[in-house]
Amino acid sequence: ITAQIGSPPQTVYVQLDTGSNELWVYSNCDESDSPSICADFGIYDPTKSSTSTDTEVEFGITYGKGSVNGIYYIDTVALAGISLPTTQFGVATTSSALFDGIMGVSFGYPYNTLYYNVIDKLYADGKTNSKLFSLGLGSATTAEGEIVFGGIDTMKYSGYLALIPILFPGPDGSYRYWVNLNSLGNTQPGASSSNVYTVTDYSLSVILDSGTTLSYIPQALFNLVLADFPEAAQQSSGIYSVPCSYVTESGTIDFGFGNMIIHVPYSQFIYQPSAGSCYLGFLPSASGDIPILGDTFLRGAYVVYDQSQTSIYLANYVNCGSSLVAVPAGYGAASAFKGQC
Repeated sequence: ITAQIGSPPQTVYVQLDTGSNELWVYSNCDESDSPSICADFGIYDPTKSSTSTDTEVEFGITYGKGSVNGIYYIDTVALAGISLPTTQFGVATTSSALFDGIMGVSFGYPYNTLYYNVIDKLYADGKTNSKLFSLGLGSATTAEGEIVFGGIDTMKYSGYLALIPILFPGPDGSYRYWVNLNSLGNTQPGASSSNVYTVTDYSLSVILDSGTTLSYIPQALFNLVLADFPEAAQQSSGIYSVPCSYVTESGTIDFGFGNMIIHVPYSQFIYQPSAGSCYLGFLPSASGDIPILGDTFLRGAYVVYDQSQTSIYLANYVNCGSSLVAVPAGYGAASAFKGQC
């Protein structure tokens, strides 16, 4: 996602992360794990902004992979032409296993931050009707990913959006995008119905996290999925390779949330980091670790995140154009808009 920071604006590209809650950027690329990638994504130099304020307050964030430390600054941040003066964010001084900045869009003030994060600020400044945004990642092979702050794109899904309550707080006491997954299945190529696996106690609490590439489920459930992919072979990294022929087959992995079933095509569920390399989109979560539905799930879903009403809306992702609609405040408001695909 593109952010313009400072006066005059400095363009920085940051990773969108629904699993974290803070925006931070690099001021130089020396600390990045890949200075060349960092340089391509852009940096923010506070000394070149007339509206920059150094708060002299330190920050530190640890991710599933990587960490960053630095200083909080306050400056103007613009997203899609919408200017947000006096926005607080981090400027990195040291980092590990990271190569570009991150925009966390999970719950901010007062649950996870002592200041307004980007979603809070959009609402506080009157730019959105509520703390709501929608995300359609779309295909991994085309640059069609889209985030809409304060609204939805009715040409990115079919049918109606199903409302799913956010577990608030989650089972671990954290304030994140926790929801209950009620079923998991696999509709194999040519099959007329899904082979539904048993989910413990009829529901599994999971986090929706766009900052995680794969999806992580408990070992017992993973073993059931693995049995449907007999050619899968575990690599030294732990990931499971599969024949790339799966990508062109018509099967789907089926995720059930109440009455809504999200059918993720094999073409999106199979992770393809490079041509000729294909991997199962699931990995087993270690005992005690948090189950996560990452990009291998999200590429098949259109997701509306409504912090104000602690709700998620889900529909099957389809891209048939673009038609943006502002969502009014209120419980269930997004359910009124039928997808045009």
